[in-house]
Amino acid sequence: MTSHFTASEAVLADQRVADLRVIEYLAPVIEWHETGNLPMGTRLDDHPSCHLAEGDFFAMAAGEGFNTARPGRRYDAFLADIDHAPDYLLDDRSNSFYQVEGL
Repeated sequence: MTSHFTASEAVLADQRVADLRVIEYLAPVIEWHETGNLPMGTRLDDHPSCHLAEGDFFAMAAGEGFNTARPGRRYDAFLADIDHAPDYLLDDRSNSFYQVEGL
């Protein structure tokens, strides 16, 4: 199998990163990570600093937070890949993300 090194793995390789939260709206995508049904296998799911969570990124960002065990926890950075492009939305709810207020 070809080695696939993802951006998430690059982040996890940095010793300054203690916790990586991956928020995914679709449960099947999380299952693909858990079962290794991806070219990268289960490398993200197996990493102790990586946490895959099913949820609505926008709802979580707007108030409920990204870590229910630590409400109100602050993060140093958010890296988001919400849609294919701002002019090709997978879901109309993503539109606010590409507006000044959303950024």
